[in-house]
Amino acid sequence: MAFLELVDLDKRYTQKGNLIVKHMNLSIHKGEFLVFLGPSGCGKTTTIRMISGLEEISGGDILINGKSVVSLPPKDRGVSMIFQSYAVWPHMTVRENIAYPLRLQKVSKKDIVTRVEKAAAAANIMELLDRYPTQLSGGQRQRVAVARAIVVEPQIFLMDEPLSNLDAMLRVSMRSELKNIHESLGATSIFVTHDQSEAMSLADRIVIMKDGLIEQIGTPKDVYFDCESIFVASFIGVPPTNFFHVSVLKDDAGLLLKSQDVSYRVDALEEKMLSPYVGKEVVMGVRPENLEISDTFDDNTFLTTHADFIEPQGSHIIVISKLESSVIKISSSKLELQAKSLIHVSVKDRKAMFFDKDTEKRIRLQEE
Repeated sequence: MAFLELVDLDKRYTQKGNLIVKHMNLSIHKGEFLVFLGPSGCGKTTTIRMISGLEEISGGDILINGKSVVSLPPKDRGVSMIFQSYAVWPHMTVRENIAYPLRLQKVSKKDIVTRVEKAAAAANIMELLDRYPTQLSGGQRQRVAVARAIVVEPQIFLMDEPLSNLDAMLRVSMRSELKNIHESLGATSIFVTHDQSEAMSLADRIVIMKDGLIEQIGTPKDVYFDCESIFVASFIGVPPTNFFHVSVLKDDAGLLLKSQDVSYRVDALEEKMLSPYVGKEVVMGVRPENLEISDTFDDNTFLTTHADFIEPQGSHIIVISKLESSVIKISSSKLELQAKSLIHVSVKDRKAMFFDKDTEKRIRLQEE
């Protein structure tokens, strides 16, 4: 049985308003680190606020350990929330900030001392306990917020973009700290972000959302290498996936994908997958690292173009080329390549994805 279940969960802010979260069904396992990832306004923060009890649900149910919690106030749900803004009390010391939720629960003074020091040690802020928030850096204040969440020993940690106010280097180090704390406590954590690098580095599973709906659920490897939709393929990956609108043509040699920019002869497996689309148009997606640059034209050449711009990235370069119908980016190890050079491009190891133009969903081989 799932530890946390969202069952047909809906949210609208007015009686006749649009659904912000639409019929969400999700099972979360005990001890899992789950990340909600998506653009602003997709419903990810609203979802965790409903789990915490800070937002009322418009429909459906929320179950923790098989029991509905929608009628319970936030303090009785066994969850702790860490906010983007830290939300630490400026007039209280760090010690008092961490102890505050325990005082609300009327925990004994002796237990408060023990639990506050345990939480402070886990967040690595023991030496800051007698300081005030104004004496702390942003990263230290975020650690205080983490310790305050830990101290109540919740069943579930909810984190709403907790690192977005930190500078880039501190965000990376705090990611590691949060993951270490999660694993050492054996906690169940739900983390909200629009930053895919945070999601990929932290998550056991990622829930990718768009317009209040779940687009895909999977491990970081799943959502990167096995995208379910054009949206997922475009949202995950830097630089993003290149897309080509191609016609599926049949000739004596088999199937050929063709546009004004590209030509791609499919193999036997791809032919089985794409045969229902003969005479139609599909969307072909290829990640920048799966496009290979060659100096010569051959049977595998996918397109011929010029390297209009080159962006050095240290260990590799990003080649930008303007085609007739789009702009593509190629990740290449050819550091010596010069801008304006003529290049021939092929698809590495046939690592291409195909999507239905109308539904924008992945085209897969149908089981016989």
